Amino acid sequence: MIRDAVARAQAESGWAPSGLTLAHPAWWTAAQTQLLVAAAAEAGCPPERLQLLPQPHRMISTAPQFEPSPSAPPIGAPSSSLSPRLALIIAALVVLLGGTAIAGAAVLKSQDSSARSSMAPQYKTIAVGRSQGVGITIADPINHRVYTSDTLDYTVSVVDTVAEKTVATIPLGTDSSLGGMAVDPQNHTLWILSSGTDKSSRSRPLLKVDTLTNKIAGTVNVPANTSDIAVHPRTHEVYISQANGDVVDKASGGTVVATIVDPTTLQTSRIVLPGHGVSLAINPDTGLVYLNGGVSGSVRIIDPNTKTVVGQIDYPAAATQELMVMDPRTNTAYIPSGTGVVVLDLGKGAYVRTIDMGHSVYWMAIDPELGNVYAPDTRGNQLTVLDTATLSIKGTIDMGSSAEGIAADSVSHKVYVRPWDDLSVIDPCTTLQCR
Repeated sequence: MIRDAVARAQAESGWAPSGLTLAHPAWWTAAQTQLLVAAAAEAGCPPERLQLLPQPHRMISTAPQFEPSPSAPPIGAPSSSLSPRLALIIAALVVLLGGTAIAGAAVLKSQDSSARSSMAPQYKTIAVGRSQGVGITIADPINHRVYTSDTLDYTVSVVDTVAEKTVATIPLGTDSSLGGMAVDPQNHTLWILSSGTDKSSRSRPLLKVDTLTNKIAGTVNVPANTSDIAVHPRTHEVYISQANGDVVDKASGGTVVATIVDPTTLQTSRIVLPGHGVSLAINPDTGLVYLNGGVSGSVRIIDPNTKTVVGQIDYPAAATQELMVMDPRTNTAYIPSGTGVVVLDLGKGAYVRTIDMGHSVYWMAIDPELGNVYAPDTRGNQLTVLDTATLSIKGTIDMGSSAEGIAADSVSHKVYVRPWDDLSVIDPCTTLQCR
């Protein structure tokens, strides 16, 4: 393939390539890279004229480099720019060489288990801070930003999704971990739940960040056992769930399951109910707030005007995970449950069924415009896509690595997966049909 592409390029331009550069995954062994050396030698490029360029995982860019050779002067005067045909030939060579690199890894699959990753689609990655363990990633589709936590650096990286690069970092303080994030695109506000530095305190700071400056604009203390936060799109109030059921309202003696923060005054109010408050979802069309109780096997429906419960949906108690996403178009909610996803019909106030995903599920993200729920395998590289219209699995995507956080952009329809020290950008529409 290399020989044929080089011959066609030389016939078109009259150039004789003086050397060749082939990129390959940085983790390839010497035995694996010898496949490229041998292939180039058979194509007429000896090792002394070959350059191998290691690339980080999922950042492979296989680009041949052609230079006029002193021993082979151009035939005729070359034009100042490549002809369309020559450009296509060189582009074909890039594709062919990329296929060669992937094929080489496939041949060695039985010799090196790491070769499996080379078969994954190659996604663009964005450099962010250092991370280890569970993090949080959220998207602001309106202002073209993604926010992702750097657990080892105690920061939040701000990613410009148009430029596809990190444009700022928000410090949380030394030894201050992140417990949750929510963004208010209309008010240009990012809410960050920090653990604070005082581990013995029964409260933790909720940081109000101005997303225009990426500076902290205010702080309010909330109960330490906060599990999830969400911003109401109409009132802009911040809803905070209390997971452990150990916060008691002094006035009534009842259990606090959620705290509500006024975005301007930072004053707090409480919702007192039996049980727990684990995860939150808010319907932007109806304005209703849904509070998942986790182990209680129920979702309470809260009226944002009266701050009272107006309904409850019970589901199998096995669904005890902390996350929940909702689709306003179908008015359905989705909660992880072991290897399945619980589906709730919010309009009817009823449990629908649990869909088997074929792998363990924790992280989830939703693109309501496409009707896609993204559920990565917590122990592998597979990203399963659930169709909210048909309640069936639309397909799977190889992420190339495990997920420690995931977000979906409902405008660009790209999915952002946080494995460890980078942010992978996945376009599901290149793999699955997008409606």
